[in-house]
Amino acid sequence: MRLVAPRPVDTSREYARSYASYLAGLRENVEAGVGITMHGDGGSGKSTLANHLAHVCIRRHISVAFVPEYEIINALKRTFSDDNTTTIQNVVDALVAPDVLIIDDFGVARATEWVQESYHPIIDARLHESRPIILTTNLSPEQIAEQYPRQADRLNVNIDMPFAGFSYR
Repeated sequence: MRLVAPRPVDTSREYARSYASYLAGLRENVEAGVGITMHGDGGSGKSTLANHLAHVCIRRHISVAFVPEYEIINALKRTFSDDNTTTIQNVVDALVAPDVLIIDDFGVARATEWVQESYHPIIDARLHESRPIILTTNLSPEQIAEQYPRQADRLNVNIDMPFAGFSYR
């Protein structure tokens, strides 16, 4: 007798519809400052879909930056180096400038007070300029609200896109 493990539930059709709807109105969503928070387990396709969105933006002449969280944190840390001429404001300006900012693996860095405060000027400026943020994260919306309360409040304009199912890795 051969035992077969049950397949995990795949909700990809649900978020595929949400994603297709977002793409159908991409320019309007970008102009309105509406982003997406893609959350779920590792390997569920969040970064792949965010990468696809970046390519669609480029093809539609919408400026976009795809930045892993660790690069943001490292760029901000480097501003404290004595031999560095880049300021925190330079880093913030570079992340506010594109029409769309995609932060990959948001919440991987421990949510220290410094990390929370480092995100605030970026997210706040983008909100005030109606520039969307696309997040990929393994954190649930509740965990984001708990670990990043100021940022979560400003990200409530984002479309919630849960990813569930099996790992593609």
